[in-house]
Amino acid sequence: MLNFAHFFRKFLYMYTYDTTVISPFCDSDYYLTGKYCFYYIQEVAGRREMSVGTGIPALLKENKSWVLLSTHLEFYKKVYWQTPIHLVTEGYKPVGMAAPRRVMCVDDEGDEVFRGDSIFAVVGIEDGKHRLIKPNEVTDRSTYDDDPAIPFAPRFRKFNIDDYGTSYVVKHKVLHTDCDINGHMNNLKYTSWMISCLPSNVFEGENDVQEMDVVFSHELYLNDEVDIRVCFDEKNSTPESKIYYVAIGEASYGKIKIGKVRKGKMRTE
Repeated sequence: MLNFAHFFRKFLYMYTYDTTVISPFCDSDYYLTGKYCFYYIQEVAGRREMSVGTGIPALLKENKSWVLLSTHLEFYKKVYWQTPIHLVTEGYKPVGMAAPRRVMCVDDEGDEVFRGDSIFAVVGIEDGKHRLIKPNEVTDRSTYDDDPAIPFAPRFRKFNIDDYGTSYVVKHKVLHTDCDINGHMNNLKYTSWMISCLPSNVFEGENDVQEMDVVFSHELYLNDEVDIRVCFDEKNSTPESKIYYVAIGEASYGKIKIGKVRKGKMRTE
């Protein structure tokens, strides 16, 4: 358990966001699902940039926007519907075009719920499409902490899913409800599709997503059709943790570790 007061004293310079777990983000047992933890990572990052004047509305005036390149998530505790949660985030000094950001979430008991380390970039928009812009256009956007206390995990890379064994295929098409304010498919949909395409029996008992790595290679747009290929990594899995690789066409690649995640107490009021 984290010391809640100490946690926020240590990170007072971070941007904070307090909210409560809502029912649409929960599973059939009323626990917050892993795919919606990813929503919170995007939300608090966006709010932080808005607070310093470098959010998407400001960038759009310059025909630019933020995009997510990759993320690493770790899940420590499942929290119940109506549980208050507290998120903190801070961007770190950009390296080239990459702008690292860490998001941490704790509940009202001071326990860490999840953590996400992400790599963002500012892109230019031409004819509705995105292109990565010059590094100095990123580093001039906003102030960042120069010396992160905890190093980020290495950036996850795209892969050849056939290297991990035989895969099965699920077909998907991008609908208008999958698209976001940037005009392409929302990042949450990539992670949601990846988790949804896993065999349902892997989530039996206390099992859930323990870790997830995702790299975004390029955007998907309205009416794009893709094959989602899923492979169980039998070689590196154990009875306690199952590892799956997922590729959404050539657009996004994921590695998902499934295992036991402890549950918080249910709310009765």
